[in-house]
Amino acid sequence: SLALAKIATNFPKILFNFVGTGPDYDLLKQLSQKYSNIRLHGDIPYGKLHQYYQSNSLFCLPSKYHEGWARVLAESVACGTPVITTNLGGTTEAVDDTVALITNPTVKSFASAIKKLTTNSKKYLRLKKNCHHFALSHYSPTNIKYIIKYY
Repeated sequence: SLALAKIATNFPKILFNFVGTGPDYDLLKQLSQKYSNIRLHGDIPYGKLHQYYQSNSLFCLPSKYHEGWARVLAESVACGTPVITTNLGGTTEAVDDTVALITNPTVKSFASAIKKLTTNSKKYLRLKKNCHHFALSHYSPTNIKYIIKYY
């Protein structure tokens, strides 16, 4: 999202990778040309997305609106990548505070969460360590039928 790219301009030592295209793509492209820590990858085939989750330290979903159950959060956690997301809609049904920092949907709150996880290695490592167990207990074949049925 454009908000996340604007946050990235305040963290020049952190690489922000953006996957996919959308209505803000052209503006993101302009920012990526100005800031070397913003990289655009465009649309990635679904079968290769895990490589992007696994090669990044964090996955950010700065939702500003109530969304449904966010599959990308489950995919990130299943790949061992902790999450920063907002407290709107289904995001809090997909992850909890054992694998994610869940914050208010403001730029200031989201930037604060990024700073917290990139400067507090104990907190980050605890979230990362919990990802595998969380994914097995929440997204296993045993409970996937419930996810499909209710979401």
